[in-house]
Formats: sequence, structure tokens, C-alpha cells
Amino acid sequence: MPGSRIRTEADLITIGAVIFMTLGVVFTPIISESSLRTIITGIFLFSVPGYVVIAVLFPESNIGDEDIDTTRIDSFERIVLSIPLSLIIVAAVGLIVSVSPLGFTLESALITLSLISIIGLIVAHFRRQALHEKAAYTPTLGVTSLITAFYTHTDTSDSSYQTASIITAIIVILTVTAGAVYLFTTPGQGEAYTELYVVNASDDDYPQNMSVNESEQLQIGISNHEHRSVEYTLISELQRVNRTNGQLRVTERQRLGEYSASINSDQTWEREDRFRPQLQGDRLRLIYYLYQTPLPQTPRT
Repeated sequence: MPGSRIRTEADLITIGAVIFMTLGVVFTPIISESSLRTIITGIFLFSVPGYVVIAVLFPESNIGDEDIDTTRIDSFERIVLSIPLSLIIVAAVGLIVSVSPLGFTLESALITLSLISIIGLIVAHFRRQALHEKAAYTPTLGVTSLITAFYTHTDTSDSSYQTASIITAIIVILTVTAGAVYLFTTPGQGEAYTELYVVNASDDDYPQNMSVNESEQLQIGISNHEHRSVEYTLISELQRVNRTNGQLRVTERQRLGEYSASINSDQTWEREDRFRPQLQGDRLRLIYYLYQTPLPQTPRT
């Protein structure tokens, strides 16, 4: 019956919803900055890939003919096994993505894992459909059924040893998962630096010759990677230089412009720099000084 089939695949539907929810919270600008991103991403990374693989490998229900020698696992075992298996899959995919042209980022890893998981869900769906309705696995994810399954697995022969092993394994898995969730979902600080770039607004090479009092234009940009908001001051000068005894000295200078900008972390500020040179002759250079305020008395490179 359709209703029974939907119940049989309720876990696959739930996993599919978690996949799309994860992609939503990661790629939606406002939500991606909230703690919800860490929670949803953690659930996805450390349960979904492993559970999908188990769903593909074990489409049968654990309730069946006891005379048939098959390997079947129940809901409790699927959940417990999905965590370490997910860790292995995430590590493997992370390694593959890191050496691929995509490069390793949370976004590239999530997209790859999502595609693999969606393909796995489709395969798991068809594998269950190929079985008789009573033979196909039906999820029992209620709290009561999971508690009952836990006591069933621990209350067996040599129960003290087996219970201690299971509890130890669960503690280890939870500890590793918590650490991995934090490391994987918390953006690394990395090296703090500021990027300054100057390009020709017409996409040509830098101008080699300038005319006195004629307007010139360049495109300037500042990218803040300092992991904090920074107040910048940018000063542009046209300088005449002279080399004496192997040392370069500035003999004349013209202040062309000064700009101030407050830039948030991982943001870029751009503008067109228009100026009119007054100096003429040779040995001239255009130079930009970028400072994090306060400014020094004399500009220096």
C-alpha cells in the first residue's frame, strides 16, 4: 500500500530533507552566520553520509525468517554505525576534494557529500522497492524503541563486558564527533593580512607615460583579511626618485589623493582613483601607501 511504502522510506525522506536543509543554511547569507549553521551542518556531516551507505548496503528488515542466514541490522545499529562511518566518508571526501581543482572548503565538501548522499538515497530507494513490503526495512526511530533496542543489545551473555564496550564506544564517538563538528564548521582564522591592488580601469597595462594636468584613472581596491574591522587610509603620490650610491632617494613628490575606508572582515572596498599629475620629466613613479590608522608623520613603504 502507498501509505506503508511511505512509512518504509520515512528515514530516506528525512535524510533528503536534512541534505537540502543543510545546503540552505550554508548558502543562505543571513542564516549562514547563525549558530543554526553549525548545528545543522554537524548533524549532516556526522550522520547522513554513513546512514545513506548503510541504507544502500542493508535494505532488508532485521525482522524476518530466522532460518535464513542474512546480515541484517536494526534501527539502533544503523544509527550507531552511521556516526563512525560518516567520519570515515567525510575524511575521504575531504582528502579527495583538497587535491581536486575545487580546493577544500566547507562549501565544496558539502556539495560533494550532498551529491554522493542523494545518489545513495536513490539507490537505497530502488533496493527497498525491489523487496517485498514485509522484507524491506521499516525505520523504528521512536525514543521508546531505541531505548528498548539499547537494552536488548546490552542485556546479553557476558553483558558486563559488552555493556562497557558499547558505552565506551558511544562516549568515544560522541567526543570525536563534537571535536570534528567544531573543527569542520568553525571557520579557521588563518593568516591575517590585507590585500591592496591597483589595476588599469581599461584593463590594459599600466600607463608608462602621463601628461601634465591631464586626467588619469586607475582602479584601486582593498581586501580586509585581518579577521576584524579595520580603519584604512590610502595615500597616493607621484614621486621623482634618484639613485645615489646604490640607494633610491625621493627628491620631489606630489600628493595625488587620500582615501579613508572602514572595511569589515572579508570585505573588499573599491573605487576609481582619478588624478592629474603636475610633475614632469623622467625618473617618476606612482606609489600607494596603505595604513591602518593612525597615520605616521611621513609616508613610508
